[in-house]
Amino acid sequence: MFDNAKDSDGYWVSAYYGAFAPIVGIHQAPADPSDFRATDLLSPVFTDKIISTWPNDDDAVLFQYKLFVDQYGWGWLEKFAAQRPTYVRGLGGSIGGVVDGTYLASPAGAGGTGPNSVQVLPSHDRFPSWAQRAAIFRRSPHQATAKLFLSWLLSRQAQQDVIAGFTWSVRADVAPPKGLKPLADYRTTDPLAFPKFMSDRAAVDRFKSQVELYVGAVQGPNPADPQNTLGRTPGRF
Repeated sequence: MFDNAKDSDGYWVSAYYGAFAPIVGIHQAPADPSDFRATDLLSPVFTDKIISTWPNDDDAVLFQYKLFVDQYGWGWLEKFAAQRPTYVRGLGGSIGGVVDGTYLASPAGAGGTGPNSVQVLPSHDRFPSWAQRAAIFRRSPHQATAKLFLSWLLSRQAQQDVIAGFTWSVRADVAPPKGLKPLADYRTTDPLAFPKFMSDRAAVDRFKSQVELYVGAVQGPNPADPQNTLGRTPGRF
């Protein structure tokens, strides 16, 4: 297992690597999709044709916005907002809106490659990636079952047959999905950057508040919690 996919003290391991990056209409992407830049989203062709998960409602999407702002400044976000993007809660709507051809771009999502769209892993802009953590709670009532599941999930067979079918494995002996390079070969992403960003919750909330000045307050039901049982900032449950 790669070093950045496990805790040095053994508290957690990782099941797979995730990544978010722009999803762009097939006819709007350059010949080499990796040449697409966030500044391309400011072109008139994308006016009223961008869909995004609310960045102030999804921390991974928020981090992609932060990487764009760090690279291009707050002026980029101001011009992006002037494109009148449509914001939705949850990733399914933002990804699906480009995949089905209704919209021409989404600034941050996973997958999205199809007849109408392509996932961009940019060679000039930075994009988020991370090792998705997995652990067994100390007071889990079914410790043996949990250990058995994690052992299966991290096995070479499961990583090859299940995980590598859609994303990067955390095992060095499992090849990346077809059409992708090893994650370490993408020089515009760092799997440790997103966890570091998330570790300073006060800074995350400050940035979220700044972004909200441009995109507005989150609206609409969360598809994963349509009754709003948890609220936007759930506590203990």
